[in-house]
Amino acid sequence: MLENRKRCCCPGFIHVIEKGDTLYKLGQKYGVTVSALLFANPYINVYNLQIGDELCIPKLRLAGIPMPLEDDAARQPEETWWGREE
Repeated sequence: MLENRKRCCCPGFIHVIEKGDTLYKLGQKYGVTVSALLFANPYINVYNLQIGDELCIPKLRLAGIPMPLEDDAARQPEETWWGREE
């Protein structure tokens, strides 16, 4: 029954865990954040992923998951969102 609930309520698609999969690698592969994966899979034990486990990969940005601005990574430490500090 839990399997059916996962399939019907997943706001994306199901990925079957394979050897070597981690949330970070899956996030990179599918273009989603680890936070979004955790939010979409609240009952997954991320410290013990098992081959064959089914993980929901969200297609859409989930409400409540903050997404970084594109320029956040490029911002210099002395800069703030409103300009340079003096």
